Amino acid sequence: SKGKSFNSAFIQHGTNALLQLMHFYQLALENGFETKLNGVEAGTSTHQVPDQAWVEFCLTSHQFEAFKMFFRETIRKDLRNKFFEMQIGGVGNSGVSVLPKEIFPALMNTIERLNELTQSKLCGESAGFQQPGATINYTKIKQNRNKLEFYFDIRTLPNWSDKEVKGVVADKILSLSQSYPNLHFSINQLNHCPGYLLKSDKKEGFYKECQVAAKKVGLSDEFRKIEFSTEASILERAGFDTIVFGPGDASTILNCPTESVDYNEAQQAISFYEEVIEQVCL
Repeated sequence: SKGKSFNSAFIQHGTNALLQLMHFYQLALENGFETKLNGVEAGTSTHQVPDQAWVEFCLTSHQFEAFKMFFRETIRKDLRNKFFEMQIGGVGNSGVSVLPKEIFPALMNTIERLNELTQSKLCGESAGFQQPGATINYTKIKQNRNKLEFYFDIRTLPNWSDKEVKGVVADKILSLSQSYPNLHFSINQLNHCPGYLLKSDKKEGFYKECQVAAKKVGLSDEFRKIEFSTEASILERAGFDTIVFGPGDASTILNCPTESVDYNEAQQAISFYEEVIEQVCL
């Protein structure tokens, strides 16, 4: 399956190849095909919408022609505008290794439970974001010898603490072990950026000087909300006056395959930095 890569903060602009593939495989099972799952992999980055995913499985020979017809008809009718490719081969003399049959339903249940998390009232909503509530991007599946690693990127609202996020996610996933006693579930957090929330009382001093500098070089002087994560939140929570600024529209270029910055926008950003330094430091 092929999709369209995009930054995890703006998943609405991408097409998740992993979710496409999971949906197709689920349709195959629902249509009565008996398969043995050999492998599944997707994505290369933990903070991008995956643009490629593949699944390898075995079919018995008597299902072969029916599956080819199912593939063609499903792609044509149910999965229009989505790109799929099928490669066919035999198992040879050496045979194949097979994943536990519980793996695929466990993956689907994990996705369902995490989707419930982002859609719950617990996450809340905040006007001003392109996506008003929490979002989740399923970024990568990596298959090792004795385990399957499933990566996802949760973007919560700024008022959520690291402890709250970890607690809710752990509850959602680890409880699956009751339904799949033959599988072992564990959770590891790769990284975390706390939410950055510009407080309403910060309208003077450094913040005002930045607004003046922006206006002077022809930029908007309004603060606005944006979905991407930033280390600025760490500095802000440590007591430093902090703003997030950069050239270009982050929602269309940040961590994308075609990431680039217009030369004139870069020059304008340099002028802004010069103005801020002159006002604050000199």
